[in-house]
Amino acid sequence: MARAKKGNDAKIGILMIGHGEPEVFEEEVWREGLHEMFEEFRQTGLEVPPDDAFPVMLMEIKDKYEAMGGKSLHAEVCRKQCKMLAKDFAGYDVRIGFNEFIGPLFTDVAKDMAKDGIKKIAFIPMLQTDSTHTGEVWNKIEAIELDKQGVKWVMSKPLFYRPEPTKFVIDKIAQTAGKTPLNKVGVVLASHGEPDEWTRLCLENTRCKEQEIAFCACVKKGLIEKGFVWDNIVQGFNEFTHPELPEAVEKLADKNLEKVIVMTSFGSTDCMHVNYDIPTKSKSALVDPNLEIVCLGGWNYDPLVIKAYVELTKEALARL
Repeated sequence: MARAKKGNDAKIGILMIGHGEPEVFEEEVWREGLHEMFEEFRQTGLEVPPDDAFPVMLMEIKDKYEAMGGKSLHAEVCRKQCKMLAKDFAGYDVRIGFNEFIGPLFTDVAKDMAKDGIKKIAFIPMLQTDSTHTGEVWNKIEAIELDKQGVKWVMSKPLFYRPEPTKFVIDKIAQTAGKTPLNKVGVVLASHGEPDEWTRLCLENTRCKEQEIAFCACVKKGLIEKGFVWDNIVQGFNEFTHPELPEAVEKLADKNLEKVIVMTSFGSTDCMHVNYDIPTKSKSALVDPNLEIVCLGGWNYDPLVIKAYVELTKEALARL
């Protein structure tokens, strides 16, 4: 990735922001992360587990890592996505940081950019929707007061605002259907989900549920145009929102299908949600055990995903 020399005012910074997930299981990292997450939940009125539940939760997270081969690929994928994007912006200082759990924290990277003489920064959150996470990112940027250091900044829109992810998901599902008759194929679009309490409390920050529903509607339309059956395409949520994934899969139980394809509608990277939670929950559904359930991975390095980030970055830079 291109980096500016200290004091080079001509450079413009592009800072990609990954969500953040530890690459390997580290108990203290996860303990601290869970404490912070549950405190945020508590402040929004959600009930949270007591501290004496942490040992069991940490063991569950450890088991997830072991099931994924001992490693989360999230950070590795984010770094590679950033390197791929940097090829389109050779004249810029392109770096990556993370929002939580792992370093470098994007706020620290932004501070380093300012110290290196960067006077303009475009922040690019690697997220799918306007959500509590994008709101959190915005608030963290404001908190480091870059404007007082003479640094102008903008934040890009999330992936929802680009057409490429929709096309990618449609094409991936169609490819996975293969030679199976399309009237025998079910599709579950796995969304993330956010509590309704967050939507009520943070209307200026989160449109997550609304945008996830809209995104899946666009994907569904595209699949219908390819010959898939309307009633065989459903949306399910990984957490917080109904129908949850087992419920969504069970909606297809009486459709006389040969294959059910479960595709994440929010995950641009392989991570714990995509590689463990979604497959585990989907395959726990009460359906015919002979029904083939195919769970697809993250969006990762597909050219359409990278193009979406490139176009979002160009739009953001135009506002600097």
